[in-house]
This record gives sequence, C-alpha cells and structure tokens, in this order.
Amino acid sequence: MTAKLSVSLITYNAQRLLKNVLSAVAPIADEIVIVDNGSTDDTLEIAKEFGVKVFIEDWKGYGKQKQSCIAKCSGDWILALDADEVLTPNSLEVIKRVINSAQYSAYEIVRINYCFEKLVRHCFPDEYKIRLFKAGTANFSSALVHEKVEVADAAGVGRLREVQILHYTGVDLEDFVFKTHKYAITVARQHYISGKRSNIFSIIFKPIFKFCKMYFFQLGFLDGVAGLILSFNAANYKFISYAQLYLLVSGSRARRAAGEPQE
Repeated sequence: MTAKLSVSLITYNAQRLLKNVLSAVAPIADEIVIVDNGSTDDTLEIAKEFGVKVFIEDWKGYGKQKQSCIAKCSGDWILALDADEVLTPNSLEVIKRVINSAQYSAYEIVRINYCFEKLVRHCFPDEYKIRLFKAGTANFSSALVHEKVEVADAAGVGRLREVQILHYTGVDLEDFVFKTHKYAITVARQHYISGKRSNIFSIIFKPIFKFCKMYFFQLGFLDGVAGLILSFNAANYKFISYAQLYLLVSGSRARRAAGEPQE
C-alpha cells in the first residue's frame, strides 16, 4: 500500500513565497495542512487555490503552533516546512521512494539558505534538520522560538542527502528586519520564562561578539555585502533580545516592589 504524505505549515502574512512553497510540494502531497495566525494579506486565498486544509488559531509560540499543525495531519508521513522554504524538484521522487520503503522513522534534510535573493554559505551555513517523519513518532519542542523536531529514538533518524530545502530567510531588508525584531522579542520572553537574566555587559558586548563571530570567524565577509548586512543584523538581534530581557526583568522587579501581581 502506498504511504500517504501530509505537508504541514504555519503561516502569517506569507503571500510573498507561499505560492512557490505550495507549488513545489503539491505533486507529492496527499494533503497540505496550514495553521494560520490571522493573516491579513492574500495568504488564505493562495492556500485555497491549492486545496489546502486551513485552520485559524491564535498564536501559541512557534513550537506549539507547529505541533498543533502536525496533529491535524492524517497522512502516514509528515513533511514539516516553513512558509519561506521551497523543496527542490529533484527532491520529490526521493521523498516518494523513501516513505514507501523507509529504513528510518525520521529523516534530516539539508536546508540551504538564501537572503536578499543571494546564496549565503558562511553567515548561515547549510544545515541538516529533521523535517520528514512518520506520523506519531516525532513532536515539535514547545519552545516559543527556535523550536525543533524531537524524536524518541535518536537511532531512528536517517539523512537524505539528495533532498534539499531552499530557505529564503529574507526576501528584502524590510522583511528580514521585521523577522529579526519578532524573533528577538520572542527569544527575550523565552529567556525570561526560563529564568535567564541580562545586564549592561550583555547588552553591550554580546552584540559585538556576535558580529565578530559571524563576520570574521565564520568568514561572513566572503558573502559580500549581504554578509556585512547579515552580521550587523545578527548583532542587532542580540541587542534587542538582551535589552528586552533586561526590561522584562526590571519591570517584574518594579511590580513586585509595588505589590502588584506578577506575570
């Protein structure tokens, strides 16, 4: 019997790339499931063109939102993508073959990063991530951001070197800066909940170290002007996240001193 494949995505105002994302996976997907966070652009209209099963839900953080999405999938296998990730054409036949004669219950797929329509190899090196797995064998972590797929049996994870995901992390500078700000604020919230703290040294020196690490140690300068922009933006990400964490902690202390209820 042929195994059924579900593709899962979460979306919010994802119209820029969504048609490309869906077009790439449509030939092998038995169903595509989207959990949307109240998009106000043409995201839902594009999804309807492809016969996608769409669910509208309040935002719960990246991990829980993605877990909610895969829970709605009915396929034997799940391919979990982001709304800015496009599967390459050569990957389709490989995935079809694998899910019908699988040696493992989950597979890592290489993600190749593009930013500002340019291939980025140094600032954001290629990375393998678990994205294809049998239904019921894996879950997303509950992290607010930087979530990952967790499997019970690490020995049951294979690697598909022939399958590639093209990750268009920033279509333009406005898009990229918006994402950076959103992630940084969310990371600060996650750090605050976990008990992590910030101080003036973190706010000043962690951004500087991040820039130096990405631009010099990771050879980001070989990515050209894009590498310079990405390195500065990475430093800005660190600045916003640690500054916001400091403000969250300070606000909590002020409320506690005033006898007000804590978050």
